Amino acid sequence: MYTASEIAKKLRISLACVYALVESGQLACYRIGTRRGTIRISEEQLQHYLQRAMVKPVASEEHIR
Repeated sequence: MYTASEIAKKLRISLACVYALVESGQLACYRIGTRRGTIRISEEQLQHYLQRAMVKPVASEEHIR
């Protein structure tokens, strides 16, 4: 399980961006502890997010002809 800080470092994004992804529901996590608690993100949750975030290349018109 990764901390939000570890995910930020792995993805080379800000910690605030990780929290925004979690808050928006784009990146699933576990909340451990009382109240808001601390978040932990599994490798599976990270990979699921990355699969959904993948941008597939668009074929140009030259390749379609």
